[in-house]
Amino acid sequence: MMNALRTLALPALAATALLVGCSSEPAVDPAVGTWQLDGTATLEASKASMFADMSEEEQAAASGMMAKLFSSMNATMTFAADGTVEGVMDSPMGDASQKTSGTWTNDAGVLTLVTTDEGADEATTVTGNLEGDRFSVVMPADNGPEMTMVFARQAAEAK
Repeated sequence: MMNALRTLALPALAATALLVGCSSEPAVDPAVGTWQLDGTATLEASKASMFADMSEEEQAAASGMMAKLFSSMNATMTFAADGTVEGVMDSPMGDASQKTSGTWTNDAGVLTLVTTDEGADEATTVTGNLEGDRFSVVMPADNGPEMTMVFARQAAEAK
């Protein structure tokens, strides 16, 4: 009797496991989606490096100007499930938008982006941190201080 139950139970368990395995979809990386620059958070995260060499008076004067500039910035990053990324930053001065594209990986919340700006020959590699519906990336300093850019998942995609 016990052998008969085992004989019937094992194929039933195997079939159940097979069905469960077939019905589950692969997990989508939490970075996938479109992210919008948060100008206020970017300014706060970057103040220390941007204002490092300024007096208190200079910081006060620059703070208002920078707040206005950062609040007018519009930038998005779109991470696709296939590991590609595209970014667009509109110029607050009315110039042409800056576009970038490349690849990305996520290793336990550490994003690595390898991108090339439109019209450029060389790729740039930067790393950032993904925490829930926000990610931040430290942009290297070319001719000035580093800037920490903070992005928030677009509201329609918030998880």
